[in-house]
Amino acid sequence: MPIGRILIDTNVLIPLEDETEVPETHANLLRTLSEQGVAVFVHRASFDDINRDKKEARRKRSISKLAKYQVLEKALIDRDSLRKIFGQISSENDLCDCHLLKTLSDDLCDFLISEDVGLQKRAAAAGLGAKVLGVREALDLFKGAYADSDVALHRIEEVFC
Repeated sequence: MPIGRILIDTNVLIPLEDETEVPETHANLLRTLSEQGVAVFVHRASFDDINRDKKEARRKRSISKLAKYQVLEKALIDRDSLRKIFGQISSENDLCDCHLLKTLSDDLCDFLISEDVGLQKRAAAAGLGAKVLGVREALDLFKGAYADSDVALHRIEEVFC
């Protein structure tokens, strides 16, 4: 079964898009997803997350780099409803995480890739733990799921038609 829609959290996007060297695992993941034709999305809540950056130049640079990704919009759901589904919301970052998980629970994407341990724990508590992967886990999944392998088909005979 092909996996077609991946949502990437801000903590994975920033190392891909900031001025530092891109970690090898992140580069390999993005290349693997591209090779397999998997659609990579960012979430509107990630824009909110980046807009909280107090450094204006970095904030503008980061927002401009998100423009190359397809965007999944926030669900029309209030903070209290999100809290009932995903637990306590103590900060704007928690709210962002809940919007990402809502997108995942609504099946608008197949997996969320995040290095945020708190988000991963929140996802597990909501029954979504298997759909939230770290970068290394995602890379292993996609390389394994789509690895090229030679298959010997002993019962198949090639004939001229």
